[in-house]
Amino acid sequence: MAVIVCSTTTPSVDGVSSHLGPDWLPLNTALNLRDVGGLPAAHGHVRHGVLLRSGSLQLLSATDAQALHDDYRVRTVVDLRTAHELAIDGPSRLARLGAATVHLPLIGDLDQHLRHIATDTDAVTILARGYRDLLDRRGHHIVTAARLVAWSGPGAMLVHCALGKDRTGVVVAVLLDAAGVDRAAILADYTATNDVLATALPALAEALGLTDRLELIPFAARVAHPDALAGMFEHLDRDLGGAATWLRACGLDRHELHQLRRRLVSTDLAA
Repeated sequence: MAVIVCSTTTPSVDGVSSHLGPDWLPLNTALNLRDVGGLPAAHGHVRHGVLLRSGSLQLLSATDAQALHDDYRVRTVVDLRTAHELAIDGPSRLARLGAATVHLPLIGDLDQHLRHIATDTDAVTILARGYRDLLDRRGHHIVTAARLVAWSGPGAMLVHCALGKDRTGVVVAVLLDAAGVDRAAILADYTATNDVLATALPALAEALGLTDRLELIPFAARVAHPDALAGMFEHLDRDLGGAATWLRACGLDRHELHQLRRRLVSTDLAA
């Protein structure tokens, strides 16, 4: 099933392109795929073509995989899914083209996770708690993702999970926040998944054979709630000293943090 998306930018008064919404990549079989480039930061903007985020790559056509490899120069894929999810999919088309896949599972058991969501009626609370748990239990994996971005060569790194909402949302949000990206813009990027949810979620459920189980999950728990991610940020700020301090505490050294910021954010507004 195709998931067709588009990007929208407009020139500002000084001639610099202003980022109005998600930078969807125009690939017909991509699942919730976008570039976080263009988001405003304290001293510039996020570079385009450095960090991409998406859902499962299982639905990618050969043509779209080739475009990601050739046009967007994706050379590293960070897969945040469980081992069971990987086993269902097998190697992605990008892996077959030579992209390295780094497996950094953020949860242990998808079925258990889905059952937990299905039994809680307060979607924002359950998601916020789940996001905090990812920080508390899988910080070492998020640090590895930060290092991969920091030391990546030319081209893009793609981070994904199943839908590209929760696990991907947490990792991308933490890295962007540590790099000084505007928090309102991070929340807007996270929430953008809702723009394609009506198409992406049924496509993913059908591909993975999860259609019946999907119906058990309340609709409110399927969507991206900015208040849930804001709750994670509150935990980061109040209890962990902020994203940058937390990454340092989890093992990222000062030089690596500087390199992460340098790789993600450009002070050239035309970048």
